[in-house]
Amino acid sequence: MIQPINQKKKIIGAASIVIVFVLIGTLGYTMISSDTISAAQIKSSTLQAASNITSYRFTMEMETKTTTSASLTGASSYTSTFTGTGEVDVSNQKLMMQATISMSMGTTMTMNALYYFLDKAMYMNMDYAGMNQWIKTNMSTNISLWNTYNQLQSQIALLQQAKVEKLPDETINGVPCYVLKITPDITALLTSITNQQGISLSQTQIPISSDLIKTYTDMIKSCTVKLWTAKDTNYIMQVNEQITMDMNIMSMVMSMTIHFTDYNIPLTIELPAEAANAIPYEEYLKSKQGS
Repeated sequence: MIQPINQKKKIIGAASIVIVFVLIGTLGYTMISSDTISAAQIKSSTLQAASNITSYRFTMEMETKTTTSASLTGASSYTSTFTGTGEVDVSNQKLMMQATISMSMGTTMTMNALYYFLDKAMYMNMDYAGMNQWIKTNMSTNISLWNTYNQLQSQIALLQQAKVEKLPDETINGVPCYVLKITPDITALLTSITNQQGISLSQTQIPISSDLIKTYTDMIKSCTVKLWTAKDTNYIMQVNEQITMDMNIMSMVMSMTIHFTDYNIPLTIELPAEAANAIPYEEYLKSKQGS
């Protein structure tokens, strides 16, 4: 009986050694893969993972410091801030965003805004200087308007056209992340900047011509964009943009950070009852022109 037991122990011991070496090999492969993964691979995985996203939440902080020259209205400077939180149901094209916009020019002016996208329409409420009116814009034929407020889509579009460089890994809110430095395409950057402020370039009716691109290229003196993507899911966790612009008569420094959380959880986005009486945007414009 002793010999079979010893033989069994040898078999188990040998098997254990094999398992240990397999685990070590697997761990070593994982570690090497993590260390040597390229920026292009991270970019590709992030873009691919975006197609699996059905919903998310986000928070946004943006600060813009503007300085004007004496030749304009006398040298002056002011600071504007934009903070917002939102929920996006990508699958059903529903969105809710609350925002506070403040501007400091000696005195501070603050405006609260509430946005809803659902049923192929945008509902907007501005609470400022005694105005508290719900306005409705039909977006059934204007997909760019949806993309304006879909912050994740703006970042995906920015990443698609960008050159990327891998930076040292970091952890965001407890999530291990790859970090990419992005050199954006100027057209995608223009779209991203305006989208973060709730402005669609199509709404401004300003074509993105080669002259406009050259103008902005000349004005942008520095631009740093960083993107953090989760190692386990490849979902974007955070984006930071730092942009300095010089327009001769004024200069502008913009800093913006967006945090993305709660991917693919069920969201209930419903229009407030008071928004049912929203007036069409065209009617609102006419009322202001007549006042």
